[in-house]
Amino acid sequence: MINHLTVPWLPIKYQSMLDNKQKLIQNYKETLYSVDGLIDPIQIDRKHKELDHLLEEKSVMTWAYITAWNPKSERRDDSVNFAANEKLKQDIRAMGYETCPGVGRDHHETWHEDSFLVLGISKEEAIDLGKKYEQNAIVVGKLNQPAELVLVLLED
Repeated sequence: MINHLTVPWLPIKYQSMLDNKQKLIQNYKETLYSVDGLIDPIQIDRKHKELDHLLEEKSVMTWAYITAWNPKSERRDDSVNFAANEKLKQDIRAMGYETCPGVGRDHHETWHEDSFLVLGISKEEAIDLGKKYEQNAIVVGKLNQPAELVLVLLED
């Protein structure tokens, strides 16, 4: 359920922008963040035992889930998205982090975005990548903690 915030003094144009932002955030919260090799998808505000086991196995404490698809949530051609994601993958590897491929998708499977689970990356480094690839939001987490939606370009 989307909880709309109405600000009486806000002009209609800006109220519409606020509503769109709220809808985007709600969509991100409802997205299923799948990772190759993990049975269950990552979900915002939930712990993930399988992911925690993977972190322990790899001796890391942190992770991020990020994509280069559809910057600013504006649909792009798949070929453009694939090329951007390949650049992101190269950047992540140059930083020395291991990745696991994944796919973020809505519950109805009407859209998807190829993504990466990045093992060991800090929240700050992940935010920097999100900014570089013009992502509105990314997902981050720590061992034994719930997944956190981080607004990058949709800052409050």
